[in-house]
Amino acid sequence: MLTVVHADLRSFPGEPSSVPAARRWARRALSDQTESVATAQDVELMVSELVTNAVKHGSHGRVTVALSAMDGTIRVEVHDPGHGLPVRRYPRPESLGGRGLMLVEQLAVDWGVRLDPEGTTVWFEVGQ
Repeated sequence: MLTVVHADLRSFPGEPSSVPAARRWARRALSDQTESVATAQDVELMVSELVTNAVKHGSHGRVTVALSAMDGTIRVEVHDPGHGLPVRRYPRPESLGGRGLMLVEQLAVDWGVRLDPEGTTVWFEVGQ
């Protein structure tokens, strides 16, 4: 049985200024959930990448970020009202973007995508 010991949720406008705001929010939400600076930095980076993707590809509605800590795992979900399926890209070395899902794949213990009538949710999990 999973025991949720902490959960937090925040909604942001679907605009570029929400990316650093979401990153700061994640940092604060994580402050009591992990003593690992590396884990906190990884989560902040992945939140930043996924919110960037949601703002860029998510139909310009609100972006919701949920963070929960349970049984030694931190789970983050980023939801936007778009209905597209995220695509992992293989950018050229000189490209400035296109590495968000690659980073999530490398840093997370597990990750995935959920499509529903309200939009798209990309989630990831890391150890605390």
